[in-house]
Amino acid sequence: MGVTEEQDAASGRHGDAASASGNFNGSGNSNSQTSSVSSSTPPAAYTKNCSSCHGSRGQGFFPYPKLTGVSAKPNRTVEDLIAIMNNPEAYGLKPPMKSFAGKLSDTEAREIAEWVETLKKPQSGRR
Repeated sequence: MGVTEEQDAASGRHGDAASASGNFNGSGNSNSQTSSVSSSTPPAAYTKNCSSCHGSRGQGFFPYPKLTGVSAKPNRTVEDLIAIMNNPEAYGLKPPMKSFAGKLSDTEAREIAEWVETLKKPQSGRR
């Protein structure tokens, strides 16, 4: 007996599989009606272009940095994050971080930056 779609959706596995495969349900806009999904589900462009280095949820793994809490650093607004994706060396980042100028649309870069901004550092005693 297999798992029904309702059981799969209730367990949260369906959403993870969709985001991991790049089949993000919706436009990826940060103004989605279900804000908990938009803040926890990375945009498809992130999954395709960034997750191999920074992890599926921005958790990073050696030698690549985690993105959780990055928006708390100086010069890391959404606009800064977009600029970093376009010209990482201008922000002091060195390879293997590469430029995504011309590889991401303006909309894709903004969706990624807005999602990264929502990634907060894990706090002890988290709910």
